Amino acid sequence: PAFQSVGITSIRWPGGAAANTYHWATNTVCFSTSPIPAASTFDTFLSDVIQPGNFDLALTANYGTNAACTGPGDSTEAAAWVQNAKDNGNNVSHVTVGNEDWGSWITDLHTTPYDPTTYANATANGYYPQIKAVSPSVQVGVGLNPWNTPPWDPIVLAQAKYDFVEYH
Repeated sequence: PAFQSVGITSIRWPGGAAANTYHWATNTVCFSTSPIPAASTFDTFLSDVIQPGNFDLALTANYGTNAACTGPGDSTEAAAWVQNAKDNGNNVSHVTVGNEDWGSWITDLHTTPYDPTTYANATANGYYPQIKAVSPSVQVGVGLNPWNTPPWDPIVLAQAKYDFVEYH
């Protein structure tokens, strides 16, 4: 009710550094020895927050790790997540590819980690078309930050395919 009272219509899951290690299908986080508490699972988030409030769902796709936690994120996992949410009656309005993927504090198992060209190519050739194939109305976004060195933003803006930017 508090979210609705101030006009919030969309809520993001997950946030922070965990977005690049979180795997929705198994409800696991790479490199963590602690299980995710039942009150903090994606399904609980849907049933306790999204569905009762009739909110749109904004997802953060895992760009950093694959489901085996041995390589980079997999755009097919992101597309399957959108499909699963849709199949279960949830409106996914936005998907951001990764979270702060320019920073060494984020897990990035790509061959060239923290690289704007690698990120832009993965977005343009994987995440964007695969998510749009599942749900054309979903807005696919990229993360930007004007303090990045070397310049992340100009490369991502010029080479990635996206509908919005998430400005950090």
